Amino acid sequence: MDLIPYLLKANIAFSIGFLAWLLLLLRREPRFAANRALLLAIAVLAMMLPLLPALPAPATAIVLEPPAFTVTQGPITPGMERMASIVLIYFAGAALTALWFLVRLAQAWSLARRAPQHEAFSFFARMVLPTHLSAAEREAVRAHEQVHMRRGHSLDVLLFELLAIVSWPNLLWRWALRELRLVHEHEADAVASRAHPDYEHLLVAHALGVPAASLTNNFRSHTLKTRITMLHRMNTPRSTGWRFALMVPVAAIALLATGWKPAPFPQDERAVTNPEKMPEFPGGEGAMAEYMKTNLKYPGPAKVTGPSTPQGEVTIQFVGEQTVYVEFVVGSDGRVRNVKAAKEAIDPFVTEAVRVVKAMPMWAPGTNKGKPVPVQLVLPVKFAQG
Repeated sequence: MDLIPYLLKANIAFSIGFLAWLLLLLRREPRFAANRALLLAIAVLAMMLPLLPALPAPATAIVLEPPAFTVTQGPITPGMERMASIVLIYFAGAALTALWFLVRLAQAWSLARRAPQHEAFSFFARMVLPTHLSAAEREAVRAHEQVHMRRGHSLDVLLFELLAIVSWPNLLWRWALRELRLVHEHEADAVASRAHPDYEHLLVAHALGVPAASLTNNFRSHTLKTRITMLHRMNTPRSTGWRFALMVPVAAIALLATGWKPAPFPQDERAVTNPEKMPEFPGGEGAMAEYMKTNLKYPGPAKVTGPSTPQGEVTIQFVGEQTVYVEFVVGSDGRVRNVKAAKEAIDPFVTEAVRVVKAMPMWAPGTNKGKPVPVQLVLPVKFAQG
């Protein structure tokens, strides 16, 4: 699968899942472990769904084999140049986003090594506690940061940061990362609140804010009001599991949105595949080959791959040979209908092949027992550089 179509499908699936999570108000639910798992699942499944293979359609259509012909490549078109520009812009944005991430990662690592004594934070297996805290406060803060460390919250952040780099045009990834970090704080607060008799006042005392670019798990937070509200909500009996259950049909919608279908090109129910007499193009196979050769134009698209050199240069590889399998039905009246590409191919080739097949003149229809019947056919259309 090409990179750009894959990323487009993955981000559509992620956007559907995350927006559903927001609309169902799951961020207000005091089920912190479930919310964390759900956000991670939305991200991982979004990247996996476009990779699911389509189940093959039943091999019942008749494949035509007309005489071979070659459609030669024309000059590079403005559309090709625009596509190359889009890909270059994408990789440039991803490179800048990755550079920004590496800078913040270095800052977080440096902060963890310096071990400043004025604030509490954790970063993977490294924890720092302020020296000015009382014994009870220190125990509560330690319990809070230990939750971050033991449950791998830094790893969650790292995963989302990497996926946000790959999908940098989609700002919903950044929004989801903020929500995930807030869920991390809720998880830690739920444990730490049992270690201090007045945990809310402790939160207020340390509410001085943190740098937005920080990758560390900080005890101080600008989401103080939300965290305190959630502490109260934890003790309120609630029965809202149905909200989480609604994410199951949302996953099905995301699956459909990525284009994975049990049978991408189902056979026309009224069409037959074994008529007594086959449909015939006006003038026979030779005339059909001449029609295709005369009307098909080589679209000349570019298939672009990612950075392939140490210098980060993008290589544009022009497609030489491509075969598009066009599925269509010759109706009982001889008209061509239900034209579609039967197998995955590069889009400009599909568009051109489908266009020419749709424009075919009326055929002599196939017959069964002397009566015209619709017949489903598959025509391989081969593009090659001459």
